[in-house]
Amino acid sequence: MRTVASAAAAAACGLVIAAPAHASFPGRNGQIAFASFGHGTFDVYLVSPSGSVKRLTKTAKVNETLPAWSANGKKIAYTRRDFSDQNHPGPYEVWVMNADGSHRHRLARGTEPAWSPNGKRIAYVGPRQPRVTRPDVWVMNADGSHRRQLTTDRLSDRSADWSPDGKWIAFATDRGKSHDIWKMHPDGSHAVRLTAIGPYDDQPSWAPDGKKIAYVTRSSSGLFHLWTMNADGSGAAPVSDITAYGTAWSPDGRQIAYDHADALGGVADIFRVPVSGALPVKLTSGPAPDTDPSWQPR
Repeated sequence: MRTVASAAAAAACGLVIAAPAHASFPGRNGQIAFASFGHGTFDVYLVSPSGSVKRLTKTAKVNETLPAWSANGKKIAYTRRDFSDQNHPGPYEVWVMNADGSHRHRLARGTEPAWSPNGKRIAYVGPRQPRVTRPDVWVMNADGSHRRQLTTDRLSDRSADWSPDGKWIAFATDRGKSHDIWKMHPDGSHAVRLTAIGPYDDQPSWAPDGKKIAYVTRSSSGLFHLWTMNADGSGAAPVSDITAYGTAWSPDGRQIAYDHADALGGVADIFRVPVSGALPVKLTSGPAPDTDPSWQPR
């Protein structure tokens, strides 16, 4: 799920995938990892809460997107896809690297990684294949071993996000009668619906205390708006009137990072906003779409 401009850029590279939200584990607020289409392909960057930007990946003819911080703030899992052969692009793959961009290595075929709070496992969508519209949620060890499929309902199950206490995985799914947020145990059992049937709800992101979940919901105008709810699905309410796409709670629990385009068809940038709904702060700007925020705990 991207803005129009971001989707167009992604499509030009053959990469059109949903941008998952990310839980933030408790701690001090570190840097926000995000993906930017600034040099012909997507790369992973870091931006500080004050707006200082650093580029982490510089791999030619390769898209690197959907970064996700580990709970200790020392590693980043992300999605990688090779476009060396434009006619036959490589598969979506989950990779991991250190916080400074070093020691990059492949874990498995798939996309949309999300760390467990103890850092021992990663939930992901996969193994995703091009043009497959019914992805499932999987889980694997942090070294890529012992991969296990959690959802098998032949529907779209994606955007997995691990709760800070490790007891639940929130995810977006088409099961039921609409596209909603559900949660399940990490073994795939006890799946329960959290959002009401009707609106298109997506991008669940756990608060660091595990008591709330941020997400986006599509209004009658077709725009996605930032909402929060309690972990049991009650108390759903908008965060001001903010339109948002990928979301990530801050480690101190006071802010939410998200990507947003200022105008219809505009280029997406990274913002942060207090959960109280005060005025948002724009962190990135420029001609390139900036998407997929994930906030580092320190």
